Amino acid sequence: MTDTLTIYGTPDCTRCDQLVKYCRRKGIPYRYIDVTQDADAKALIERLGYVEAPVGMIGSDHFQGVRLDKIRPLARQLSKAS
Repeated sequence: MTDTLTIYGTPDCTRCDQLVKYCRRKGIPYRYIDVTQDADAKALIERLGYVEAPVGMIGSDHFQGVRLDKIRPLARQLSKAS
């Protein structure tokens, strides 16, 4: 089973858009949450110490920004599963 990436982002965030577009191109499963519309999600990323979007979570691993080193393993998992 492949882990899913959760992207916590905000509207008009260039880096959020880059991350989403990369996932779409590579067929990486993701869930996008707009933290301006979800107070619980915003509180979660703030508790984790993040103040800027995007924040990504894969399982219990989390990161800020467009971290392809964290996301590429998902693409490799998918290609092996095919």
